[in-house]
Amino acid sequence: MDKKSSGLLLTLSLVWALYYIFSQKLVAAVTSFPSGLIIRVLTFFILIVMAAVSGRIRDLKPPPPRMMLVMVLIGLLGFLLDFTAFLGLRYSSAGGGTVLLKTDVLMAAVISAVVFKEKFRLWDIGAILMMFCGVLLTMNVFHLQMSGVNDLFFILSAFFVTLNAFVIQWALHHPKTPVKGMTIGFYNNFYAMLLFGIAVLVSGTGGDLAAGVTGDGVWAIALMAGFGQSFVYVFYYAALGRQPVWLVKVFLLLMPVFTTVIETVAELVTTGTTSMTWSRLGGMLLVLAGAAVLLLKKKTPKPAEQKE
Repeated sequence: MDKKSSGLLLTLSLVWALYYIFSQKLVAAVTSFPSGLIIRVLTFFILIVMAAVSGRIRDLKPPPPRMMLVMVLIGLLGFLLDFTAFLGLRYSSAGGGTVLLKTDVLMAAVISAVVFKEKFRLWDIGAILMMFCGVLLTMNVFHLQMSGVNDLFFILSAFFVTLNAFVIQWALHHPKTPVKGMTIGFYNNFYAMLLFGIAVLVSGTGGDLAAGVTGDGVWAIALMAGFGQSFVYVFYYAALGRQPVWLVKVFLLLMPVFTTVIETVAELVTTGTTSMTWSRLGGMLLVLAGAAVLLLKKKTPKPAEQKE
């Protein structure tokens, strides 16, 4: 794999890990739907500023009507993947749910093989399994306990994440009217923002929104989450423009490693102690080893273009 692709995938994983940390802190302070709305509103303005500063403000113009319908679909899927994950966290086990959310890697691999005829070599399969097992150890999950039918919310969320990635890549590489990553990110966020606004109204959580934003340090956390979401769009779509969906998803398994390292360092700085265990450290090494195999063995392929 070339250095640019490697750097892009590693940066994406780090940025997404930082976004995850700040978004979870915001959810803890403000609750789910209001947090989703706050992040999307901030991201809306941040993306406009980023486009203006980089001289790409024209990229925010609406795409052709047919592709605008695709933008609506991407925004809808973006909302649904968060909505179903929130329902899972509310009605089911967070520990098992976190693992189920990672099954998007397996879904992407299966769809790539069955639908797009992607050929997997032995080291691809070995690296995926190595990294997946490493993630389980890193997250301190030694066995998966299903909590019942409510766990289906997590599986649905993983499916929506996977489906959205393939739709985004299709839009990026559309044979007649390809859409730029900045355009997709802007309208993905815009329609998700509208849907989160509706969700806040329907769920009656406007009071949580009003109370939460007055808390100490909430806006600083929200702003960091907004910047995180904005840069996730930039790096995620750039990665999907260069690599197959399944490979991008596999490298996102590095997220728990980066998250664990950041939280461990913060814990050491603030308390002088750490909850790091040998099993979690071993899991992180497994994930890194699997990523190294892919970095060294994988050629830089072009994503399979999909026909209309």
